[in-house]
Amino acid sequence: MITPISPAEMQKGIIPVMAGSAPLPTLPAVNAQAAPVPVPTPQTNAGLINSLASFVRGQFDRAKQERISSGIEERMIRAKQARALEYDAKKLAEIAILHGKDWEPPYMPVIETKCRAGEDWIMDVYFQAGTRPFGIENTPDPDLPPEIEQTVQMAYGQQIEQEVRQTFGRQVAQMVAQKHTARGNYDVEAMDAEVEELVAQQVAAALKAKVDEIHRQTLQMAKELTEKFEVKVDDKLKEGGWYNAIREIIHDIVTFPACFVKGPEERMVVKRTRPFDPATGKRKFAFENVVHEKFSRVSPINVYPLVGARSCQDGLIEKTQYSPLDLQGMLGVDGFDDNEIRAVLREAGNGALREWTAIDSRVAALDNKSTNTMYMGDNVDALIYWGTAPGSILVEWGMNKSGEIITDLDKWYRVYCILIGNHVIMARLNPNADGKINYYKASFIEDPDKFWGQAIPDVLWAHQVTANAVFRACGINAAMASGPIIEQDQERCPDKSPLHPYKRFYVTTNQMQANAPALRFYQVQLIVGPLADFYDFLMNLADFDSGVPKFAHGGSTPANIDTASATSMLLSQSSRGIKAVIEHIDRGLTEPSVEAESYYIMDNDDSAEPPAGDMKPVAKGSSALIVREQTIIRMNEMLRNTNNPVDMAIIGMTGRRHMLRDAMKSLPGLDRDKILPEEQEQIDQLTGENGEMTPQSGEQRPMKPMQPLSPSGERVAGRDYSTMQQKKGVAA
Repeated sequence: MITPISPAEMQKGIIPVMAGSAPLPTLPAVNAQAAPVPVPTPQTNAGLINSLASFVRGQFDRAKQERISSGIEERMIRAKQARALEYDAKKLAEIAILHGKDWEPPYMPVIETKCRAGEDWIMDVYFQAGTRPFGIENTPDPDLPPEIEQTVQMAYGQQIEQEVRQTFGRQVAQMVAQKHTARGNYDVEAMDAEVEELVAQQVAAALKAKVDEIHRQTLQMAKELTEKFEVKVDDKLKEGGWYNAIREIIHDIVTFPACFVKGPEERMVVKRTRPFDPATGKRKFAFENVVHEKFSRVSPINVYPLVGARSCQDGLIEKTQYSPLDLQGMLGVDGFDDNEIRAVLREAGNGALREWTAIDSRVAALDNKSTNTMYMGDNVDALIYWGTAPGSILVEWGMNKSGEIITDLDKWYRVYCILIGNHVIMARLNPNADGKINYYKASFIEDPDKFWGQAIPDVLWAHQVTANAVFRACGINAAMASGPIIEQDQERCPDKSPLHPYKRFYVTTNQMQANAPALRFYQVQLIVGPLADFYDFLMNLADFDSGVPKFAHGGSTPANIDTASATSMLLSQSSRGIKAVIEHIDRGLTEPSVEAESYYIMDNDDSAEPPAGDMKPVAKGSSALIVREQTIIRMNEMLRNTNNPVDMAIIGMTGRRHMLRDAMKSLPGLDRDKILPEEQEQIDQLTGENGEMTPQSGEQRPMKPMQPLSPSGERVAGRDYSTMQQKKGVAA
């Protein structure tokens, strides 16, 4: 659980960020009770500032080398090449040796097709009209206020005791007297004690029943508060760009070994408003700076996990860019070093203060960007470090001056630093007391022992290479077999002009007496058919290995799938692979990010009414894989089957209203609030006192006959049922 940050702390770390610039997280100070370590003198501090910069630089160099040596960067480049349908330079050179440098070899979109189909499938499941990909629910046994029982005792104890004594006191006394009379025991004190004991038991039972009743009411209230709070969280997520970030990472999760989202982070943004002008009596447009919590996608190419990390919580470094305007907005902000920021502003420009990494130029070439101008400009590269650092280095940098408190020079602390060139412009302790980092990760195929997982290009790389080779062979074979190969005797036919219909060769009698013909024709065997069969075999393997079948992107279903039930079963079986991917998004991205936003709102938004008791975010992406049409059919059947006097007497009109409201969720564009009455008085006006609809005079309520069902509970109509009945008849 992420510990919320107090409003006073968050107010210290607001950083203005220009629109379109790189995200800039801001962190508050963390206060401690212990006394701070004395800060070194300015001369010592000035001479040792580079120690923290060297420490962060060393962490980045090791993380960069680890990512290169493990092959992650090569896999990223290979994935981008596959999606761009481009060969790498080494493969093109090998092909040029065999077929010449002027031949442009075809690149089959095996990986690109599967990635695009996977994106569409996940997008269709995760973002359905009228639904949210998450929910906020109370835990099965939420921790409600423990003073409920004490409150009931104080408020209802005396009243309940009086009611029990008036209702049961005389009956208990008579029962005790009869029992003692039957035994011949007339001890009045003993009888009074027994009566008091029995009455006390009745009072305790009544109090417990009252506590249980109030507990149930409190649970219902907590549920209603949680539903309202979920709407608030959803509104904040929309304003903060959470939905856009999730849409963007869907491309990453099918392409790269991992995808990343970060947030919530406070940013100063310019918002357009329409305040009322008393002078004119009209509303005019105005602009004001407001603070918003934002979520953003982080490119996997810019993420460098620390050596040995298996998750984002183990530490990472993000490489990003800041413009001079971004840097100017950091001046004077608590926790930032103005001298270092001004030094960066002086050095920035003409490609200075850039992190030269080999992968950047290769990515720029694949993105059709000029590698000659990519480092020109005034922007600077920054390394955002989330990890640990020794207390001595932090104190020497001057962290205690900025309000942070380092109590032990020998201990290591979880910190957040920004390094630009050799300048550490900011260093702070992690704002979360539990040390968590607001970065979230998911992979197409995850390995709990590794930071990076696998994506579709990793799984289908062998299929892609083989498919390219097969298709090149098909093209070459078709070209060679398109016409004959001619062997020509130069002595007998010296004419070297091309052959064409009605071409004449003039020969002498001596030339015609040779045993061998002057021209020989050879026809290359066309083997495109077998190669195409092998290509289809590769595509079937790609369907199985990727978990994205061909009918998910427009391909035909198997020939034996000709009924609705068979198609539903096929979809259910084939969706297991994509369901696992969506569960990775749910568990790795959705739930922790929504949880962080929930606690942020509870701690910083006074207008939000927090839920009572324990609550937890629940991702609903994987559950949306249930066939939607089947869900709608079952809902309609439930509405129809319960539309009878017996069931209506049980559920009532209020229950019926809730059923209709849930059923209307699947109908986008339908305003449920305008159709369904909200107030109980409106329901009472539409219904009689018994909760049933009151027919007009002379009007009878028609009862729709119940549609017969098969023994399995399915409707006795349609091709599936007829087929089964025919099979039963044949068997009989």
